[in-house]
Amino acid sequence: MRLLTLLLVVGLIFFGLPLFSGQVSLPQSLQAPDAGQFLAQALHYWQALFDAAFNGASPAVQR
Repeated sequence: MRLLTLLLVVGLIFFGLPLFSGQVSLPQSLQAPDAGQFLAQALHYWQALFDAAFNGASPAVQR
């Protein structure tokens, strides 16, 4: 039961945040091309988020 709850919460966060931010639109159908485009958009959102977080956290001191 805990595993199911954990998977549900992680799935909602993984797909919910990009949807609520407006970066990802829901697929028109569950056909493979539409679902693949949706997944690609969600992965691109997370990649951009982590890139911004890690590049912003790097030290700004350069010599």
